[in-house]
Amino acid sequence: MKSILACAALAFLTGCLPLGTYYKPGVEVARKDRDLMNCKVSGAQKVPVSQRTRIIPGPYYPSRQICDSDEKCYTIPGHYGPDQVEIYDANAPLREQVVAQCMTDGGYERVKIPHCKANIRVAPGQTKVFPKLTPTSCVIRQNGQWQIVDPGK
Repeated sequence: MKSILACAALAFLTGCLPLGTYYKPGVEVARKDRDLMNCKVSGAQKVPVSQRTRIIPGPYYPSRQICDSDEKCYTIPGHYGPDQVEIYDANAPLREQVVAQCMTDGGYERVKIPHCKANIRVAPGQTKVFPKLTPTSCVIRQNGQWQIVDPGK
């Protein structure tokens, strides 16, 4: 039940979060997607996965005394809980930097476009070419698509 609530909350919040994307005015979104994929492939070739394992020691539970209604007591000795094992890619942060540098070299910049206020509505559509961004630019998300608009115009 908790995971369902967490998923619902995440879905709700992502609709309000800014759109983070690589941006280059006048470039087709499909072209940006291809350039990003090429940069990711290049990053994977230059900085391959380096899988590592990390063991996080379990918590220590101190000894405790438990007594019953007849005042007979016994002690549960202190012990450690189970360790946690994490598997991670040690090169992931560097690979992300290589991808970001590749996109920057291609003339893109990383931007966050705020979500439009609820009263801003335009005809349903999808941004196909990145418009010039202004201080009032915002994004409308509907049905898994997004559209960048400028309500100040």
